[in-house]
Amino acid sequence: GYVQELSGSQIDVLMCCPTAWRLPLYYSKVNPVWQTCGQKHQAPTPVSDWKYFDKVFHRVKEYMLREDYEDPLQITLETARQINVKFFFSYRMNDHHYSYYNDKRMSPTMDPIWTNNPNMRLRSDNGHYGMNYMHQEVRDWYYSVIEELVNNYDLDGFELDFMRSPHYFPKNKIKLGTALMTAFVRQVRKLLHKTAAKRGKRLKLSVRVPWSVEKCLEIGLDVKAWKNEELIDMINISSYYCTSPELQIEAIKALPGSADIYGEVHFVTYQGSGELASNVNRRTTPEIYKTMA
Repeated sequence: GYVQELSGSQIDVLMCCPTAWRLPLYYSKVNPVWQTCGQKHQAPTPVSDWKYFDKVFHRVKEYMLREDYEDPLQITLETARQINVKFFFSYRMNDHHYSYYNDKRMSPTMDPIWTNNPNMRLRSDNGHYGMNYMHQEVRDWYYSVIEELVNNYDLDGFELDFMRSPHYFPKNKIKLGTALMTAFVRQVRKLLHKTAAKRGKRLKLSVRVPWSVEKCLEIGLDVKAWKNEELIDMINISSYYCTSPELQIEAIKALPGSADIYGEVHFVTYQGSGELASNVNRRTTPEIYKTMA
């Protein structure tokens, strides 16, 4: 129904996130949670003690393990095809939702690379823990996830969502990390080229990145090199979570290369704080969407 609503609109690409935080919304061989530990997982009792991540895991588990299960990603893809909308996956490259609970009770939404390798985690400025891309094992993990999705679904493109969450390397290793990340993007581009040749159509590569060239470089993302080398087809410039006009579209557009540039508008204009923060966000209105565009 969410996809069918787009019929007859000016939407031409649907960006589908295939995970609930780090939890796959599909049967994965890379992260076989629904074939293994997910089936045995017991939520804490009583329900009133559940954390938000318990609710998320329970809701996804309830669907993924039901007898009449149908692949939600395939349903989404097929519905997009029916209304003539292109289909991309948008994969979160370092989602750290609720990872600050790791010293108390670990969120069941965390994947094996995170759970089994505390030495490869990277603490971010706000106390969460993502993965440290300095480790070859981390880069290999993410590549294998992307490869599995590209091989298993007839998509039109893939977006690397570098804004969830924008921490990839220790601050004292950003320069070295930048070269590693460019090599990673090059590897994904090669995968898409190889798959496109088999399917007889071009698969576009999009990147969701911070709002300026400087901000990108601060976290090890050399958008200038990616665009100049024509590794990417689309650059989605983002202010992370809240709608803001402070997007340096012209500066990124002026970089050598032919990638298309997009300015992102978010569903909130202000984020509250506290335990119930998600309930006190100021939503973006239709009028704000139009004036921002």
